[in-house]
Amino acid sequence: MLLFGVSAGGEIAVVADMTNNFTATVFAIGNTIAFTTGVITPLVVGYILDASDQTRRQWSYIFYMSGALNILGGLVFAIFGSAKRQDWDMDESIETDERSITRI
Repeated sequence: MLLFGVSAGGEIAVVADMTNNFTATVFAIGNTIAFTTGVITPLVVGYILDASDQTRRQWSYIFYMSGALNILGGLVFAIFGSAKRQDWDMDESIETDERSITRI
């Protein structure tokens, strides 16, 4: 939770850099997938805590798993992620004029 603000700040910028034409759609799909954890997390926590008495040990497992998943997500993005504009975002029907502009 300490570094959540750092990771959330980059999420919006990456989607905006990745696509100009489908920003809302890509962001909506990503948020739908990401927020499924809001359903899954209480089930997992309930399972861990119901296994035995609620002790510090069970809660430490929960916090360690949360931290490990955050680090894993960051590593996956650092290795495979990119904010480069994607090929599927380019509109082939629009011709671009790539002549250089010269000053007179």
